[in-house]
Amino acid sequence: MKKNSIASLKIKFQEIIDLIAQKKVSEAELKMTVVTEIIDDLIDYSISDEELQALSPFQILVNHLQLKIDILKTSLN
Repeated sequence: MKKNSIASLKIKFQEIIDLIAQKKVSEAELKMTVVTEIIDDLIDYSISDEELQALSPFQILVNHLQLKIDILKTSLN
């Protein structure tokens, strides 16, 4: 796994967080889908335990942000 992949993920997560703060749920969901696919691909092609450990915090963040999006969706309805 390349360091630029991690840096790219961090930027994408910040974009999602910004969209959630702006209550732009549909845009946040779309970006979340893309990020989830990227993380899944990185996990699938990981060749070491260290790479998997490096991706673990991102998986946790995906779950946390998805909960935030779900809560925001319910509060807006």
